Amino acid sequence: MSRGSKTGGTGDIMPQMMVFDSGSRTTDDYIVEKVALPVPRIGTMRNKATIYEILWVEWYLGIENLEDVTANSTQWGYLTTGTTRTTGLAATLDTLAEDVADPKVVSIAIQTSKKATSGASVQTMPIVDDLTDRNGNGILVAADSLFIIKGATDQTTNARAVARVGFRLVNVGVTEYVGIVQSQLG
Repeated sequence: MSRGSKTGGTGDIMPQMMVFDSGSRTTDDYIVEKVALPVPRIGTMRNKATIYEILWVEWYLGIENLEDVTANSTQWGYLTTGTTRTTGLAATLDTLAEDVADPKVVSIAIQTSKKATSGASVQTMPIVDDLTDRNGNGILVAADSLFIIKGATDQTTNARAVARVGFRLVNVGVTEYVGIVQSQLG
């Protein structure tokens, strides 16, 4: 297999990084941040569109409350191409189940903390979500923006989700581009 065969024809085989930050707000509520993707508009390709290929996501959940072991809590973060969640919407385990089942979710990380009798808890970060198949191909994203969403239950301090996203740019045919857009925004 040639080196350029995994790139969708861009010749870009080196991954790049971008960081998404949900910001920190109220406990046990959703935080929703829409982040515009810098969509490249290079030249005039008549039959191709340049889109993102998401390769992996490194999740950091609740960095601000790592030493807070006063309660059992569950927190999660996810990237999605479209959402019905709003900032301040109450987060529950039932809404988490809905988030996991949403087909527009690109990556999700869930972390549960339990208070130990010694008062200590163990949390390891980053939580790495490898989105590649066995050939090194990732998830194609044709949207102009992504949402980073943070939710939690029984969290006693304000905290945020940070996602370090590995990506590369790929060129796809117009027909494939339209199909991706319809599935991610529909």
